[in-house]
Amino acid sequence: LLFFLYHELIRVLACLKQAPWLWQETNNHLEGWYNQLNKKTNKNKLRFYKLLNLLIEEQSIIEILINQVLSKTPAADE
Repeated sequence: LLFFLYHELIRVLACLKQAPWLWQETNNHLEGWYNQLNKKTNKNKLRFYKLLNLLIEEQSIIEILINQVLSKTPAADE
């Protein structure tokens, strides 16, 4: 299980690395993402595996958005 989670974390980081618009934004953008993540958890302190699962879920969403942008496919809710 730990091996799988480690590889998922590496996959998340690789995906984020491929999206320069995520890391080139200002600190306000990062704070907004962090606040959104906190709202999802309703907690101040997260256990490592809960945080890891949330990041994997977030990575899946970002990966879908990146693929939609690259393929010029509109989002489902638009």
